[in-house]
Amino acid sequence: MNRIKSYIFTILISAAFIYGSFLCTLHVQCLHDLSKGSLVLFCTGFTIIIAGFIVINLLMESAHMDSTVMQRIAFSACITVLIFMGTHLFALHPYTHGCHIFSADNMAFYFGVYLVIFGVSFLHFLLKD
Repeated sequence: MNRIKSYIFTILISAAFIYGSFLCTLHVQCLHDLSKGSLVLFCTGFTIIIAGFIVINLLMESAHMDSTVMQRIAFSACITVLIFMGTHLFALHPYTHGCHIFSADNMAFYFGVYLVIFGVSFLHFLLKD
């Protein structure tokens, strides 16, 4: 896979993971209010995440033909968890302007951003030839 394809796939898969994770986080926020369609949000987000997981496995198989199935599953799961946890953190703890930069809520936001950036970087590293 050449460099441009690697960047395009990284951006598309990362956006799908972030959007799916955000939908699952919205499900948590409106869990007790069925009128907001929380089950639909969760199912849509989970479907997007699973589809991204499968696409990562297929792309890693074409980029690294010597990798085993267990290695691809482990790396795909690691990327999924990193991006999901990061999105969950910065969606639930948005940056608050009135607080000190090192307050607990702002640190959770920054850690979420860090996890997402690390997950996307790891994904790009695995999709490169």
